[in-house]
Amino acid sequence: CNFADFVFCSSNQPSVKLKTINLSYSRNLKIMPDLSNFTLLVKLLLHGCKSLLKVPQSIGQLTNLFHLDLGECSHLKELTEPIGQLTKLDHLNLDRCVNLRRLPEAIIQLTTIGSLNLAYCSKLTRLPEQLGDMKCLKMLDASYTSIEQLPDSTAQLKKLVKLNLYSCEKLRKLPEQIGNFESLKWFDASYTSIEQLPDSTAQLKKLVELKLLFCEKLRKLPEQIGNLESLKYLYASGSAIEHLPDTFAGLVNLDRLDLCGCAELEQLPEQFGKMQLQKLDLRCCRKVKNITSLAKLYQHQEGMDTINLPDMMKDKKVLKDLSLTCDVSLCFWLPMILGFSSLEN
Repeated sequence: CNFADFVFCSSNQPSVKLKTINLSYSRNLKIMPDLSNFTLLVKLLLHGCKSLLKVPQSIGQLTNLFHLDLGECSHLKELTEPIGQLTKLDHLNLDRCVNLRRLPEAIIQLTTIGSLNLAYCSKLTRLPEQLGDMKCLKMLDASYTSIEQLPDSTAQLKKLVKLNLYSCEKLRKLPEQIGNFESLKWFDASYTSIEQLPDSTAQLKKLVELKLLFCEKLRKLPEQIGNLESLKYLYASGSAIEHLPDTFAGLVNLDRLDLCGCAELEQLPEQFGKMQLQKLDLRCCRKVKNITSLAKLYQHQEGMDTINLPDMMKDKKVLKDLSLTCDVSLCFWLPMILGFSSLEN
């Protein structure tokens, strides 16, 4: 049916009792009609309306709106200011709005919002300075955007659980007070231009997964990274990390460590072998001169034909997956590999 005709037929009623309108993938829909009669609306789904040019001013009257999906509205260039009046909005999806250039300052009035998806908004260069006022925000996805920094106010997002900055190639710096994200569990800054993680990163006590894949300017991790007591997965392959801090062995719950292709990595901490890793990837770490305590499990030295495996490693029954690059004769490796009773791959 024609939605505009439907609205026209309903215009004589004080309000329309619909709670959900789903016009997703209405590819020819360019302009939404007046929505002021839909005051009970809870969900407005416009995903994939590629011809939609703007959101009507009347959207501000949808004071019960909980879920607004504008994903893949590729012709949408801006949001109307009255969107800040949606005081019950919990979920706002702007995924793949590739022509969206800015967010209205009024968006910070959405103090109940829990999820904001800006993925693939490739022309979006900045976030509102007072983004931190959205204190209920739990998920922020700004991956594949052109933002150059996060506003300092984001440090106020104490309920934030997931932060995705994947492939924000222009992003060079993170807020110094990132440690204030006291609820953060998943953080992805892969393929960014960050040169360092703020020292306060070590305060993220609930962080479970940290992704720093191909951060080619990142040369070091915070000295107190060992304080991340909940960290289980650390992916840093392709980064420029030169060494791991001495506190690294304090990551007692770390299950998976991926340092594949960290060509500048030269040394691992003395207590590395005390960690309870299940998967370790050290392929192409050709500058490493010691793996003390996985100690000499991998050494890349010219002419080396034997490796001494410490007794403490022979008793390990944790490691399940091991990836290495080595020039050592297989006849020396096999007895040691077979000594890892838990090894599966």
